[in-house]
Amino acid sequence: MTDLDYLKLNHEAKDAADVADITGDMDKLEFFARQGRWCDANQLIDEILVKYKTEANQYNQGRTPAQTSQERASACYNFLNALRGEKVAKKAAEKLTEEALKHLGGN
Repeated sequence: MTDLDYLKLNHEAKDAADVADITGDMDKLEFFARQGRWCDANQLIDEILVKYKTEANQYNQGRTPAQTSQERASACYNFLNALRGEKVAKKAAEKLTEEALKHLGGN
C-alpha cells in the first residue's frame, strides 16, 4: 500500500467515523427528548455546540434562538441532520469526481 493509498483510506475512515458520531449524537438527543430528560439533553447540546462550534455558528446565523429546552433540542437535531447530510453529500461528490477522473484517465 502506498502512502497515498494509506492517506485515502485514513480519510475515508475519518469521514465514516464523523457520520457515525453525528448519528450517535442524534440518537442520544432523541432518546433524552423522548424520556423528557431535558437536563441531559441540554448538557449534550452544549457538548455538541463545542464540538461543532464553527458549523453551528454558520448554521444558526440569522435563526431565532431557541427559547425552551424542547426548541433547543429540535434545533440541535435539525443542525446535526443538516451537518450529516453535508458530510455525506461531500463524500459522494468526492467519489463521483474520483470516478470521473479514472474514466478520463486522470488517476
